[in-house]
Formats: sequence, C-alpha cells, structure tokens
Amino acid sequence: MRSLEWEALSAGLFGLAGGVSVVAVSRIQIREGRRAFAESQLIDVDALIRQYEIDIPRVRSLVMAAIWNVRPDDPRGAAAANNYLGMVGAVMPSYKLLKIVSNQYRLPESLRIMAGAVAGAAKTIQGIKFGILTPNIHSVAVENTRQLLRILIQEMEQGLENLKVERDEHLRLLVER
Repeated sequence: MRSLEWEALSAGLFGLAGGVSVVAVSRIQIREGRRAFAESQLIDVDALIRQYEIDIPRVRSLVMAAIWNVRPDDPRGAAAANNYLGMVGAVMPSYKLLKIVSNQYRLPESLRIMAGAVAGAAKTIQGIKFGILTPNIHSVAVENTRQLLRILIQEMEQGLENLKVERDEHLRLLVER
C-alpha cells in the first residue's frame, strides 16, 4: 500500500469529476432544448397574449368613453357612446390570431377556450347599444348597461390572466414530457 500512485489516483479522480460535470451539463442542455421546443409550440399563443395585452386597454378606454358619454334623455350622447362601442371591433386585430390558435388542435381545449373568452367578451361589447327611453326607465337601463360593460371588461382582463396561467401550465407539461 505504500507504493500508492498519487498521480494516477488524482488523475482518475479528476477524470471522474470531469465526467460528472459533462453529465450535469448535458442534462441542463437537454432540459433547455425541451423548453425551447415547448416554447416554439406556443409561439402563436404568446403572440395572441401580447396582442390581447395591447387590445384590452384600448377596449377599456373605448368602453369608459362610452360609459361617460351617455346621459339620460340625450340622443347625441347615446349615439356617441354607441359609436365608441362600435369601434371595439376595429381595435381588436387579434381575431385572426385567435382563429389560428383555435384551429391548433395540438393545444389543449382549455387553452383554446381561454383564448376565445377574451374575444367573446369583446364581441359582446360590440353588440351592446345605448337606447333612448323615457326618463325613469332610461336611467335604470343606462346604469344596467354601464354595469354590464364594466363586467365584460373585467371578463376580458380575467380571461387574459386565465389564458396566461393555462399557457404556463401547458408549457410546464410540455417540458416535463
């Protein structure tokens, strides 16, 4: 035992340490490769999310302008408010992206449903109109319509947050496969 070759032993240990580090780095590279592949599968969803992040504040500002423009027994204010609500479709260019995402059947149905929820609320907003009614009925109808519009904006915002959560969950599943 006295003739232990320290050089050979240390060379062997360094070689073993190098091999372990190669394995560790390889695992990291494989995990990153999986993540990159998974993210490439979600590129359309990411584009839709980014577009919704632009569209929803625009829709919110149009809806808020409509809400503040309408007054009881004011046909001009109601017409201006209805014009604002009609412009919602013009500021939602994400319908094309939504169609692309909706047609990707490799994505889970829950993710496709979440993607459509935001656009569905926007389409509902487009269909809402303020009308001119008698004074007592009109103020109740205006307030109900205002409340409905606020709820729809909240649904759009919540739909976007749900879509982000669903996207992250699907990404996690793809990476862990």
